[in-house]
Amino acid sequence: MEEILALMSTAGLIMMEEGSLVEVEVPIKVVGDIHGQYEDMHKLFGIIGKVPEVKMIFLGDYIDRGPQSIETIIYLLCLKVKYRDRIFLLRGNHETPAVNRIYGFYNECALKYGLAI
Repeated sequence: MEEILALMSTAGLIMMEEGSLVEVEVPIKVVGDIHGQYEDMHKLFGIIGKVPEVKMIFLGDYIDRGPQSIETIIYLLCLKVKYRDRIFLLRGNHETPAVNRIYGFYNECALKYGLAI
């Protein structure tokens, strides 16, 4: 758990340094909603390529609905920390407390890690 919190902190600092407007050069792949579909995300990487060979912008909605939201967001944050200039993560509406309480992420966290988080 401590490693996850450290990862979140490091990734958060990187994204805060980037600011709200990030200019990126093409070519770059744009990826839409993943919604906790960890396996599907990896299948997608098999089709479009993997970081660092390919630059990617993810449009948010990484969590909720799917069975592996925690694994999905952890993997994306690891990519962000390792390849900070090759991967860009936008926040979707499911990355807000009000929405992820309704659609499953909160419950997944509580089930796997307890309510103390």
